[in-house]
Amino acid sequence: MVSLVCVLLETGCDDATSAQPAIEVRNLPNGIHIVAVHFPASTNTSIFTFLPMGLTSDRRDQAQWSHLVEHLALRSTVPANSPQANAETLPDHMRLDFYGHTGNWKEGLSHHRRWLEGVPFNEANLAAEKPRVVAECDFTA
Repeated sequence: MVSLVCVLLETGCDDATSAQPAIEVRNLPNGIHIVAVHFPASTNTSIFTFLPMGLTSDRRDQAQWSHLVEHLALRSTVPANSPQANAETLPDHMRLDFYGHTGNWKEGLSHHRRWLEGVPFNEANLAAEKPRVVAECDFTA
């Protein structure tokens, strides 16, 4: 199951009487599960997509395959070192992130839509990302 979580993070906690967050949960006909958490005083937006592809789903002869797919999915829509997009591959799932504000949340949602639709990769994407994945693995090891 794919989950898309939209979170508006509160920017300040100085006001103890601030409104409580509103939580809305929806299941779309295509199987996507959406959880939206809205903090009324916030101007920040965080959008997360969780995919059921993780390191434990890699075959023996394809170690770090899911990690490479994460890199290719992310870099197919945003430039490297973007402060607004990130991703992580964990043992049981992959998470794609967008961090923005109320003025650009639609851009973040557009990135997630393209990630979920599956933007085609090309040889240039693969050539650029394979060394980055290997470097991250070497650093972690």
